[in-house]
Amino acid sequence: MFISQIILILDSNAENSTYAKDFFKANALIKALTADTLESGYKIIEEYEPDLIILHDNFKEDVADICSKLRGKTSFYRPVIMILSSSEDMQKKFNILRVGADDFQDESIDKNELSLRIFAHLRRHIDELTDHVTKLPYVSLTYRILKRNIKLKIEETYALMYLDIDNFEPYKEIYGHIAAEKLLQSFIAIMRTSIDERDFLG
Repeated sequence: MFISQIILILDSNAENSTYAKDFFKANALIKALTADTLESGYKIIEEYEPDLIILHDNFKEDVADICSKLRGKTSFYRPVIMILSSSEDMQKKFNILRVGADDFQDESIDKNELSLRIFAHLRRHIDELTDHVTKLPYVSLTYRILKRNIKLKIEETYALMYLDIDNFEPYKEIYGHIAAEKLLQSFIAIMRTSIDERDFLG
């Protein structure tokens, strides 16, 4: 089973992060990774390129500064960043959102509501990185998913296939854009019938 999405939870109090296991235990496509130090979190970002980062406002460093650093370290791709904080300071919230956070919630938020927000962010994130014609992940996301699965399943065997359509561009020039899209969609439909739930198509 390919892990298609990864969530990183940055929380200096590691025990607080157990809620992630409850959220995703029924969804084998999502994996939550936790880090209780910024250094270990930055390493996870480098290795796995998580789709969503939940940053708890309980580190010694200012959360806005951490958020800014996260954006700097993920400049080659753009994960969703969600902040959980007990602060009610509106100026602080404004600064955090200004430096790159996508969502700011009170840390006492109901866990069911939090899970719904997380899944909504993940769904929108995938939608933005999906080709509207083929309904498959773009190349950038496909490479990211391959990279993380190779790291996560280093002991398992796997096969990687690269398939291409010969003379697709000449076909498109002769028969037009709509016919080329139909050809692609038929090609993808055939491939979908040839794989099972353990496989990934991108």
